[in-house]
Amino acid sequence: MLRLFHKIKDYLLINKSGLFDEEYYLLQYPDVRQADVNPLWHFVSVGWKEGRNPNANFDLANYLSSVIGSTKSIENPLLYHIKNQIRNKSNTIIESLSQSSTARSDLVMVGEELDNCVVLNNERLFQSSTAQTDPIFDNKESSELVDSAKTVSSLQEHLKEADFYISMSHDNYTKVVGGVQNVIRMEESEILKSNYHYVHISPNPPLRKKIYETTFGDWRIVCDGEDLGLAHSEIILAWLEKEAFSSIRRVILHHTLGFGVSEIERLVKLGRLPPIFWIHDYYSTCRSYHLRRNDRAYCNGPDISSNSCQICRYGEDRMLHMTTFQNLFSQQKLLFIFPSEFTKENWERITQLNNYSLESKIVPLLELKQEIVQPWKAKVKINIAFPGYPYPQKGWDTWLNLTQHFKKDDRYNFFHLSYLSNQSENYQSISVRYTNENPHIMQEKLLEYDIDAVFIWSVVPETFSLTYYESLAAGCFIISNPLSGNVAKTLSFSPSDGMVFDSESELVTLLSSGKLIDLVNLKNHEGKKNHIIQNLNVGYLE
Repeated sequence: MLRLFHKIKDYLLINKSGLFDEEYYLLQYPDVRQADVNPLWHFVSVGWKEGRNPNANFDLANYLSSVIGSTKSIENPLLYHIKNQIRNKSNTIIESLSQSSTARSDLVMVGEELDNCVVLNNERLFQSSTAQTDPIFDNKESSELVDSAKTVSSLQEHLKEADFYISMSHDNYTKVVGGVQNVIRMEESEILKSNYHYVHISPNPPLRKKIYETTFGDWRIVCDGEDLGLAHSEIILAWLEKEAFSSIRRVILHHTLGFGVSEIERLVKLGRLPPIFWIHDYYSTCRSYHLRRNDRAYCNGPDISSNSCQICRYGEDRMLHMTTFQNLFSQQKLLFIFPSEFTKENWERITQLNNYSLESKIVPLLELKQEIVQPWKAKVKINIAFPGYPYPQKGWDTWLNLTQHFKKDDRYNFFHLSYLSNQSENYQSISVRYTNENPHIMQEKLLEYDIDAVFIWSVVPETFSLTYYESLAAGCFIISNPLSGNVAKTLSFSPSDGMVFDSESELVTLLSSGKLIDLVNLKNHEGKKNHIIQNLNVGYLE
């Protein structure tokens, strides 16, 4: 019994740390996924002993040898790391108490009366750090010291010379790779060219809070791409409202996941121009932002009273979730931006807000411009790739089945191009990581490895799909299905770019018969057409 208690405590501590990546663990270890067990419990029980890594950036073997100094450990290395961080944080807090900080006192006092501030003054900081000795029950989710005064002071210093935009999303775009993060990078780049500052906020830790919660929490603050640290949202909002109001041009809501409605309501009142609300997915219609019933099958965004909602884990609070957003939309004038016409129509169908007079624009995340035609010689062997994250909703399971089925077919070479990728005898893994300096590295890698066809088999509707357009820009033939949203709709208008197939069995037939090779040769018979990509046009900001 005592052993079980300790195991539960370890489970809670790791879960609270945010250092266990469930999606990574399930993708990296298919046997765990097939066993249908709780991945974190598996890691705590046996996974770490078997040398399985908890996330893409924490290598157990390397940590054991370089930090602990041994290749064997009687304690879970991740737990050792977390506990060591907690000890270091406590030392940092104690040291900070011995240093007077008169220069920061005015900033700190802004939120002095708020009960749930993490760092308000030295007295509360000391109480916060000593009252709860068990880190599992510590209200502070992050192992990083939250110093609101220091962060606000740093932000104030960065912003003293020019006006600025505020954007918000569900995570730190400077650390996380993904579609929304890429859009934020492109937007920031264009704004900085106009000599304005770009302030980004994200919840810390990410993803935890529900939209209808009215509590305030910690935010991570990034200015012009530089991480300034953490601050409590009440303190940041108070400073923005009282000290920086006249310098804020506009607030841009890229994603509200992890924010509470009270925080959002105060944010959208800032800025000289109406706030912008991006629809990158369907979070404003359901907490299952990809509209996957019980995180498994696409549900098409049914009526809340439907049986589909009643049997879904997200159905219980969907009414409250949607009502919170609808109240926000009705009380505040917003400019809604959709990355595609498909997404606008689908979102309006689900929310039924097409009956209201909402101001909106269609803004493609990128556009394909000048054609570059390369000579083409008919092929008898082609290269096929899966571009992007290996997630179930992206069709990863079907990809694995196909590559297994055709691994010995010498007509095909298979590639996986992604930042997250595991090695396989069935396909070659190519690392692809987006950066500010190279936002379209996917297109470069597709050209470098001479990819002829790409597999974009999303089983939930894509609102845009950057990888789809990057694949088109590289002259690839697109393989997709009817559920892929904007991908399937766009292909219906341009059948020469690719085809939509109804099932995995049709794909097997496509490859078995060699018809895919014929389609690739037909597409390129007048030369393989590549395109120059034009980044996001930020004209919507003015």
